[in-house]
Amino acid sequence: MHRAAATLCLVLLASLCLSDANVFRWLLGRLRPGQRRGEREALAAAGLHNLGNTCYLNSVLQGLFHVQAFRERMLESRFSKSSVGGDLQSIFRDLCAKQNAVDTEELVSRLGINVAIQEDAQEFYLRLVNSLNSGKEATKAGPDEVFTGETEQVIQCLNVDYKKQKKQKFLDLSVDATSSDSLEDSLHMLFSEKEQIEHYKTPDHGQQAAEKALSLSRLPKALCLHLKRFHFDAATESIVKVGKRVSFPVSLDLAQYLPRASAEYKTSQAPYELAAIVVHEGTATMGHYTCFARPDLARAPEAWVRLNDHAVSRVSQETVLEESFGDSDVRGPASKNAYLLFYVAR
Repeated sequence: MHRAAATLCLVLLASLCLSDANVFRWLLGRLRPGQRRGEREALAAAGLHNLGNTCYLNSVLQGLFHVQAFRERMLESRFSKSSVGGDLQSIFRDLCAKQNAVDTEELVSRLGINVAIQEDAQEFYLRLVNSLNSGKEATKAGPDEVFTGETEQVIQCLNVDYKKQKKQKFLDLSVDATSSDSLEDSLHMLFSEKEQIEHYKTPDHGQQAAEKALSLSRLPKALCLHLKRFHFDAATESIVKVGKRVSFPVSLDLAQYLPRASAEYKTSQAPYELAAIVVHEGTATMGHYTCFARPDLARAPEAWVRLNDHAVSRVSQETVLEESFGDSDVRGPASKNAYLLFYVAR
């Protein structure tokens, strides 16, 4: 078959599935010289309409969408149509179609969100992921399991033979962004430094001196890290934002924080790659959220996009990290820096 005839057949086939505008975009992509199909798809992404002050919602949805394991679990799960999961599944399907911008009205309405009020992105992430199982019809593990990991807390008395262990599941890990200059240092403080307890009450030995330590016992397929930048300032009696510079790696290895895991498990589960970043710009009371993401981590790891509500644009990894780390010399209460990091297991 001649090339022209083959192209015509492809156009007719595409017209059965796509709108006129999408047919043109689809055809243009295939006739454009010097660009492979994988490269086009890796850079393709769609935006989300801002309904008022829903930039936090849009940024979290984009972060979740660009976590491949979560996206696949969402699309293959069976949700009732009148559920949060059903609404999110519909949004993900529209994002997969890579149209200009996607509406979130049904999800916003289902969650009872006031679009005139800016909410916290981390709180919305937890609220959304926790609500997904309520409308799931199948017995298969829900999308929330993609982000579910487990920590183990151990309290060891120093002078008597008493130890208490407690495991707890998590959907995200909150790390201090005020006392260190890097994510690695923050994780070290969280999992490697032991907390001294002077008067720990035991069931049989009364109050004792003890040490409390936290470690990871099970890693999730995708890891959400929350950089705690907002805290209560007693002097001003208000919530303030810490805008200091905090760096983080594109590749993250958590093996050292799995003390009781096997070497095989550490080798297969501990390495992570950065997939998306939710960035906050502004103060504790006023600001704007955007998202950086890698649309095709496997085939085009250097390709990043900036997702600013409906607007989508290419951006270099250097720019991503420069804007996400934050300013080393923040002046005034406003800053621009990463707030949520979405890592995926290799």
